[in-house]
Amino acid sequence: MAGSKHLLNKKPIVVDTDLATCFGVNEAIVIQQVHYWLEVNKEAGKNYINDRHWTYNTIADWQSLNFPFWSYDTVKRIFSKLESEGILLADNFNEMKRDRTKWYSIDYEKLDELMEKHDNQKANSPNALGQSAPMSLGQNAPLDWGNLHQPLPEINTEITREIKDIRPTSKKSDESQVDKKHPPTIVALTELLIRKITDNNPRASVPEKGTSTYSKWISEMEKLHRLGPIGGDSSKGYSIEEIKGLILWCQEDSFWKNNILSAGKLREKVVMLENQMKKQQSDKGVQKNKPPNRFHNFEAKTFEYTNDELENMLRHRQKNQWGRSGEE
Repeated sequence: MAGSKHLLNKKPIVVDTDLATCFGVNEAIVIQQVHYWLEVNKEAGKNYINDRHWTYNTIADWQSLNFPFWSYDTVKRIFSKLESEGILLADNFNEMKRDRTKWYSIDYEKLDELMEKHDNQKANSPNALGQSAPMSLGQNAPLDWGNLHQPLPEINTEITREIKDIRPTSKKSDESQVDKKHPPTIVALTELLIRKITDNNPRASVPEKGTSTYSKWISEMEKLHRLGPIGGDSSKGYSIEEIKGLILWCQEDSFWKNNILSAGKLREKVVMLENQMKKQQSDKGVQKNKPPNRFHNFEAKTFEYTNDELENMLRHRQKNQWGRSGEE
């Protein structure tokens, strides 16, 4: 029997069983995804503040780009819970004070402490043997964070049995039929571009949901993901993470934020954008490792001379200068 076309060649969401057993499936998914982005920033050598790496996003962006299978309120509730338990650290390192976007990191020591406490309580429970039997293979083993360095797949991927019943708890009444014809992640990227454009200029012309122009923007975003740039190799589409990074970068760049004002223009200029973004990141890396100046290893020395020594040095210098001028 043929499988659903939505499940073909799709990878399941793999939830770490130790995390899920200790904190819950939803919380485990969030912890793993935040950990993934922290590892990405670690490898890129960015967002390292106060002896740890950070990642930032609004709850709306977390929901639309990372957890579109949950509602906004669900994502907000999970983040608040993990923050209150001390697992997620939250701060604000934005350059603009009015920007309230939260930065997140993971307190791995606190996480291990809570997991160890959970294991001890479970081991001392009267029904410990029966409860721990299904998890006997590695239940008490230390969590291998290296194995968690994987992003969650797109929402239209197959979901494992443990989380197959997760569904958004609410639907927006103004959701258009256009949205339902495309993967939620593509719609979310389109909404991200629209939001960033209007953040830069509230008077910018952007399409409204349900209009033909809005549908065209989503189609261009989908083609960028599936086919890549216009006229390019159709097998080289851009990943969701790559498109998100390009949108955020171009809408912060002083030149490109005035030129990338539609999904079509984003796809048209994507190769140029990618090259300039990589060059800028590379230049920043070189600048970071570059010595402050050519005297960074200069060792200051103090020389002490007597008056007679200074007079002899001066006469010797003048004699050499007169000799050279005579030769000329």
